[in-house]
Amino acid sequence: MIRGLTVLLMVCVVCSSAVYAQQLTTLQTIKLSQTELLKAKGVITTEFLTKKKKSIGQFDAINVHDIVAAYLEKIAEPIRRRVVFIAESEDGTKQTFTLADIRPDISPLPAILLLRRTITITNDTLRLTDTGNLRSALDHALGGVIVKRLHLPIQDITQDISNAFQPMSIIFPLDGKPIRTLSNVRTLYICHIENK
Repeated sequence: MIRGLTVLLMVCVVCSSAVYAQQLTTLQTIKLSQTELLKAKGVITTEFLTKKKKSIGQFDAINVHDIVAAYLEKIAEPIRRRVVFIAESEDGTKQTFTLADIRPDISPLPAILLLRRTITITNDTLRLTDTGNLRSALDHALGGVIVKRLHLPIQDITQDISNAFQPMSIIFPLDGKPIRTLSNVRTLYICHIENK
């Protein structure tokens, strides 16, 4: 019994030493602007649904990976393997996550940044005024059409769920609960874990 406790204590000391022997170095700071992100290629109007097919909300949204992908390409592969991300909200609250949380080829439901709430068009008739640019008018009129429906592992819409699904919030759909959500996100940091 005493020998088992001694081994367990030694393992804890070694693990804690390994954690404290690492340092984060910021490789890139990305300021997030709702206006600029809405122009991005990867923005998709998405309706989020519970397991029971109740609508949580409809948002213009973008995968977090689409925001950081261009920066990651500039980082050498050995360094990229030891990268973590830190999202910071307007009030200074932070949330840390890894590449496995955001890469679509690893996670079936990667982290998503909700940009703005959209409205469903329910009428079956669309009227456009005579404008010089019909394509632009159509794009503007159909801006709220649902492109994607995402069923989340959430049973019911609770107050925590409602609070988590707000514009400029990062959600982690696989969590099933808003444990790691972060509202009013303004900055993303790409950091490298270094051993001292």
